[in-house]
Amino acid sequence: MRTKKDFENAAALYTRAVGILETVGPEATPDLATVLANTGQLLEQQHQSGEARQTEERALDLLSPDGNGPLRAAILQNLGNIVSGSGNPAGSLPYFEQSLEIREEALGSVHPETALLLLDYAAAILRAGQKALARKLRKRAHDMLVRLHSEVPGQFTVSLNSLRNSH
Repeated sequence: MRTKKDFENAAALYTRAVGILETVGPEATPDLATVLANTGQLLEQQHQSGEARQTEERALDLLSPDGNGPLRAAILQNLGNIVSGSGNPAGSLPYFEQSLEIREEALGSVHPETALLLLDYAAAILRAGQKALARKLRKRAHDMLVRLHSEVPGQFTVSLNSLRNSH
């Protein structure tokens, strides 16, 4: 279990990293966006959704729309989860849609990260009241994970929380 002290220590380190990267200049932009995205996730874990969303949006704004595909997709997924978790699952769907489009282009349609994104997307769609589409996305993720596992057994894992949260 994570303690409050762990969160405080992590927050201090992220704040320090952001300060350093901001002074480096444009060449540090992807690193700064990554640290901001991680900070956003930390804030979300601390139930600070408003601050988490602002931090993730700042990270996204640093990236060019046509570059940094996997990082951009991860930040969009984070935003989708934050918006959905804040009680607006319908508002989260465009984030998941954009993330899926980028992730499939960057990593392919059969990748563990794509499967995890599909599970998050399905959970948001289910909360938005679209049960049939949620089932379809969960099945696609499940089939993808089964295929990946059969091709390369033991090379990746999926957290039980991800699977539980997708139902």
